[in-house]
Amino acid sequence: EPTSIEIMFPVADLEHVFPQYYKSYGSSTLMRCKGDGSQAETNDKAYQASLKNISDGSFGKIVECKGRECPYYIDKKCSEVATLSVLLPELPGSGVWQVTTGSIHSIINLNSCFDYIKMIVGRFHMIPLKLERREQAVSHDGKKTKHYVLHINLELALKDLQRRALIDPEKAAMELPQIEDEAKDLYLEHN
Repeated sequence: EPTSIEIMFPVADLEHVFPQYYKSYGSSTLMRCKGDGSQAETNDKAYQASLKNISDGSFGKIVECKGRECPYYIDKKCSEVATLSVLLPELPGSGVWQVTTGSIHSIINLNSCFDYIKMIVGRFHMIPLKLERREQAVSHDGKKTKHYVLHINLELALKDLQRRALIDPEKAAMELPQIEDEAKDLYLEHN
């Protein structure tokens, strides 16, 4: 039950690091439909018959995806799903780890974190960060509840984050250089 973990994002492409779709699953773990709010691909015959067909796809039929306006979404047979792909620099070995979330609050929060990091330092990949589970008050069906959302905690002063972002992404997983102390106080006694 960890509440935080050290992470890095492996690539600069948000679609690969944090893909987000509307997804519908059947009674087993097989996916029935996957869409982006405009188009979806489905291999389910009932979905193909009830949604507007656009063309053939590699998975099945390409159909119109209405996102939250879709009858399957409204009937709670479809929901937003996002998969966060991270590196765990403190673990021995290498590999990309995934965290899947269906929480719209986590999805919105992580997107905001990505936007903020990219705005501040120009990129989000290969920068040491911390992924956390944070308690947040949310409103659901008119009731306030506590929910645990994913959040990227920078735990760095802005200047330190910018210094880390200057490190070449191919070398970022190496031991980071120590942050230099600020210039000495101008009022030191010299001479």
